[in-house]
Amino acid sequence: MENAYKTDKRIHGLFLLIAAALGAAARWVMFDIQSGDYMSFLANWMEECTKAGGWSYIAIDPLRSELSTFNYSVGYQYVICLLAMLRGTLPDLYLIKIVSVIFDVLCAAAAYGIVRLVTENDKRKACVAFAVVLAMPTTVMNSAAWAQADSIYSFFLLMSLYFLLKERPLWTWVFFGLALAFKLQAILFLPFLIIAWLLKKTELLYIFVAAVVYVLSMVPAYLIGRPVYSLIEVYTAQVELYTQLSMNYPNIYTVIPDNIDVYIQQMLIPAGVILTVFLFVILAYICYTKRFAVTKLSLLTLAVFTFELAVFCLPVMHERYAYAAGVMAFLYGLTGRRRFAAAVFIEALTIATYARFLFSSTVIKLYPLAAVLLLIILFIAADLWTQMQIPETEEEDVDGTEHGYISEAAAHGVPRVSDVSQALSEGKDLQLKPQEGDAPEDVLTFPEEAVPTLDAIVPQQEEAQAVSAAPGTDRDRTQPEQTTQAFHAPTLEELFGAEYATDKDAN
Repeated sequence: MENAYKTDKRIHGLFLLIAAALGAAARWVMFDIQSGDYMSFLANWMEECTKAGGWSYIAIDPLRSELSTFNYSVGYQYVICLLAMLRGTLPDLYLIKIVSVIFDVLCAAAAYGIVRLVTENDKRKACVAFAVVLAMPTTVMNSAAWAQADSIYSFFLLMSLYFLLKERPLWTWVFFGLALAFKLQAILFLPFLIIAWLLKKTELLYIFVAAVVYVLSMVPAYLIGRPVYSLIEVYTAQVELYTQLSMNYPNIYTVIPDNIDVYIQQMLIPAGVILTVFLFVILAYICYTKRFAVTKLSLLTLAVFTFELAVFCLPVMHERYAYAAGVMAFLYGLTGRRRFAAAVFIEALTIATYARFLFSSTVIKLYPLAAVLLLIILFIAADLWTQMQIPETEEEDVDGTEHGYISEAAAHGVPRVSDVSQALSEGKDLQLKPQEGDAPEDVLTFPEEAVPTLDAIVPQQEEAQAVSAAPGTDRDRTQPEQTTQAFHAPTLEELFGAEYATDKDAN
């Protein structure tokens, strides 16, 4: 048994190494591509940094000096200064892309950890998640062709999600603060964190931790000589830089003509932001009042849904702003076949928008893509709503403190009759054990040795209340051996009748 475990461990490790090598190779062959963003911004920043004498570049106010055109947050400016010290060892283009590729691998490692948590330590799916993140065309194009740095802040967001699932609120907000220090788009993850706080999965007080981390990221720049107001104005300048309702992202604003009057655009942008916040207020209210069993899967689903909803409803969204959401979507997709199909569609839409910018593809109109994306978001919303139908008491009261026999059945992993009835009405399969490739939403599984009678699972309500209210009786909850005596293990034919027997014989 120990040898088999060691063999599996070696196979997993070998697979991860091969995936990392192939992912790096796929990126290396694209390193000579020079995107418009590299030529217009990144190459200039490297040159400006060298002329300014290295770290002194950070002290220059880019909004008031012609010596700097840098318009990113100071976190990425530190990276540029570090790379400027290495100029001459490799072409500037390669140096910039290598940093992004390193964070591609770190994103894949974070994805590995998240999937292990969500799937309760399924190493096979975790290894697949690692490989999928490295193989996604959008992650390859973003770092290797575009020379963009979206993988950097996305890594910190993935780590924030990872620690949220591990119920480590301090590190959740530390990594969120680091993400903000590198790119403003990290703010799109904030609605999820606020809703997670309402669901008692984190502490909102730790939001000050994120603020402290963000402020600390600016301290080195301040010590070098950068004015405080200049550090703060970087983000406000980014917000005001673009005025188009959609910046090549297939969202709701693609139905509005590009040549619309500028005055109307200036009104629609704040209106769109306010209405998006309004939508999140409604979502937060529903999640808080629903009182459902919050699982790691439902949190991952909520993270994908809120992120996709934000970029779909907010104005002035670039195609790259959904980078982190696309990665999270594939992690969500590994939990079921239909979810995986949704992730694939999201990736396909993103590839189309990337190709429009990078390779001048023939995809001219974005509103058909927006319609498809809307359907995908509605599918994720429906899936989230289905997961929210499990009352939180079923997750928390398995000791029988409130539900008598029903919680006793739940403690033994026995499905409720309502679960069975709903599964039959939806045409799901009833199986003793999950089969390879089954999606959780397609089957209902339960242990063969613990199938109770219907009367044992669902006693009369008056009897259940009597059990709950009468300590010391024959069915006192403090004596589980007496309550469990009500269970026995009939065959599936006895439980579900001849229909199941017929289906079994047919199989």
